[in-house]
Amino acid sequence: MVSQKPTIVVGLSGGIGSGKSFVAGLLKDWGAQVFDADRAGHDVLCEGKIKELLRQRWGNKIFGSHGEVNRQAVAGIVFGRDDNAVTELRFLQSISHPRIQHALEKFIKTFKIAGNSASIVVDAALLFEAEWDPEVLEDDDGRDRRGVLLRLSFFITSNKTPKVAIFAVFCRTHS
Repeated sequence: MVSQKPTIVVGLSGGIGSGKSFVAGLLKDWGAQVFDADRAGHDVLCEGKIKELLRQRWGNKIFGSHGEVNRQAVAGIVFGRDDNAVTELRFLQSISHPRIQHALEKFIKTFKIAGNSASIVVDAALLFEAEWDPEVLEDDDGRDRRGVLLRLSFFITSNKTPKVAIFAVFCRTHS
């Protein structure tokens, strides 16, 4: 009987321009499967149910002429200087993050079942803030996100982003 190789899931997180995608590309070149959370977020905005929730909240002003979500218009609402921007960002995250997590879980399951990848890289700027299921992002020693968050709390709470995009985060061996 041939035993299946365990799959290691590694999270990459960091601010804009910190090199997450570059590092993810290198790891992909070395054989890792890469889950791009930004791409998954863009895909979520194409879902009919999400479009309807956005339309109910913000009206037709965020849609292009072909019915697609205008991400710049959405960014203007959720990252704007308006007092409601934080509330609107939380709304967007409340409807998109669960769907992105679902896509991530499906992605991991697909490669675990196929058994053709020893490592999966999760490229996600909001890896910590999204509070995705610790089952996906917890290590074999039982350490949870709290320990990592405590070590990284300086960066999160001070708005200072480390110069390096790689964190030794939630590596888990799935067997």
